[in-house]
Amino acid sequence: MNRLIRALVTVVVLIGLIYIIFFSGYILATRQRGAEVTIEFWGWGRYDRRQNLADVAKAFEREHPEIRVKFVPIIDNYAGKVLVGIAGGKAGDVMEQHYLGFPTLAYRGAFLDLTPFIEQDNYDLSDFFPIGLKAYQYKGKQYGLPLWGSTFCLIYNKDLFDENNYPYPDETWTFDDLKKAADSFTRDRDGDGKLDQFGLNPYEFTFYLWSNGGDYISPDRTRCLLDEPAAIESLEYYKSVIPPGYWINQLGNEFELGNVAMTVQGPWVLLAREGKTWPFTVGVSLFPSGKAGRSTRYSGIGVTVWKETKHPQESWEFAKFLASREGITRAIYGEDIPSRRSVAYSDFFIKPGTAYDEETFIKALEAQARIPVALPQLTEIWNVMETAVRYRIVEEGGDVEEALVEATAKINEILARTSEEEWAQ
Repeated sequence: MNRLIRALVTVVVLIGLIYIIFFSGYILATRQRGAEVTIEFWGWGRYDRRQNLADVAKAFEREHPEIRVKFVPIIDNYAGKVLVGIAGGKAGDVMEQHYLGFPTLAYRGAFLDLTPFIEQDNYDLSDFFPIGLKAYQYKGKQYGLPLWGSTFCLIYNKDLFDENNYPYPDETWTFDDLKKAADSFTRDRDGDGKLDQFGLNPYEFTFYLWSNGGDYISPDRTRCLLDEPAAIESLEYYKSVIPPGYWINQLGNEFELGNVAMTVQGPWVLLAREGKTWPFTVGVSLFPSGKAGRSTRYSGIGVTVWKETKHPQESWEFAKFLASREGITRAIYGEDIPSRRSVAYSDFFIKPGTAYDEETFIKALEAQARIPVALPQLTEIWNVMETAVRYRIVEEGGDVEEALVEATAKINEILARTSEEEWAQ
């Protein structure tokens, strides 16, 4: 009888142990599955970046097994789709964001303020280039983290300079030097009556405007300044260095063919061709100085968190990872300056053996890069300026002052629609 009781007790204990081991494991696994959070990450899904961004998501998941990242690549009209998604209440929890479109969406309350998360984690921002952080600030708060960004330099064809025994551009060059060189290299080489070599692809008008002491919006953001003498003088100069009938896209293509001596561009022009053969040797110098020094526009991409996300903490964790050293080196595809100094000054960006000095771009970023005034209607204002500069003046040969007066009136109408609250930063 005692043996039977002992046997029954043993069976009961074994069943209990099996229950505890099996069902507690089941409950734990269920809890883990229940605790899993999925966030959506929207990014530029250009074919040569998709794998990079997918790898970033996987690397993050390995460090955070409780969080799943659904990567949604967007190929065409990224800004438009983000705007529609936000307006419709269905956007990515974490989204890449170009800095030019950031002010409009920040004004509309699209992004989560990251400042409390930065403070709670004592998150160190000191490794970021300051201008990159500034590009994603609104009303004194940090609404995004920069991933990469740079500014523009003077890239030149060393072979053409050597053939013409012309001194290379350097940091002493002014607008006068640039104009002389542009005129010298613009010519009809084969004598058929048509230009086939060009001096300069000047890129964007605002660089010349800012460097000449002008601006397009008053400091209080209530008035357009394009009809003032500094702007008119700047655009007269800009018009003078572009061959009649040409535009920057055409001249950019001609530069890559070896038919333009100089182009104002960012590092992506050079880095995008890494591993490919240029038909000539390239050099890089700082943008020449105008009356007020040198100022060129910052251009970059950052990461933001949607304000309506249901998973703010998890989204913040992924945003942090994207902006980490590992995230940046995986995500940016090496076409621009990484947002962190520690990565920018490494061999990830500064490549040994290149014919040009990558550090010139970093120097330009730190010394001359400038962010346009953060206006909710920045894109609309930018389009008015480009129409005036490109179509009315460069391609149609219109009068500079007349075109700028027209543009000023249109921009003032845009500014008048904006209330004082909208300007408050």
